[in-house]
Amino acid sequence: MLATIHEIRLGCERLESLIQDILKTSELEAESVELKKSEEDLSFLIKLCIKELQGLIRLRNHETSIDIHDKLITSFEPGQIHLVISNLLNNAIKYTPPNGKIEVKSAITDNSILISIHDNGIGITNEEKKRLFSQFGKIERYGQGLDIISDGSGLGLYITKRIVELHGGKIWVKSKGRNKGSTFNFTLPLIIEK
Repeated sequence: MLATIHEIRLGCERLESLIQDILKTSELEAESVELKKSEEDLSFLIKLCIKELQGLIRLRNHETSIDIHDKLITSFEPGQIHLVISNLLNNAIKYTPPNGKIEVKSAITDNSILISIHDNGIGITNEEKKRLFSQFGKIERYGQGLDIISDGSGLGLYITKRIVELHGGKIWVKSKGRNKGSTFNFTLPLIIEK
């Protein structure tokens, strides 16, 4: 009986997550989306997201390496960019088998702040890259013998891409293929001091 209740609860949580993703997608596709941007410290937000995911990182027994600037001041909507960072970190954690490594780095290039999240996980093939950022572009990995967590709606990276682009940034992925890890990069415009 308890197992059945647990399965029902998990099913409800997955359904709720899917509904939230669909609502977020609709919101981001609306022409009237107005970001409530303010000057914030992106570095602080990245550290906060990593701290929030420590339980999952420990559960997967991952090593994390953080090499980011002490302060990265730029203009963004904190709630939206929190979603971007959390989604990218979550994917790195879930799609890296236990005892993996996740690295977060920042760089300043061409009037942009570049954030890179690298893992040594299952990687992405060229064919998979083509649909990765599309709606329901989830790549099915269930039952392939990989020790990963493969739940999700297939909307997370689509939402992430839309948010980054609404902020005037870009997002892309690099991977040399299966079992060769992935690096997700995104940029946000740098505020130039006058």
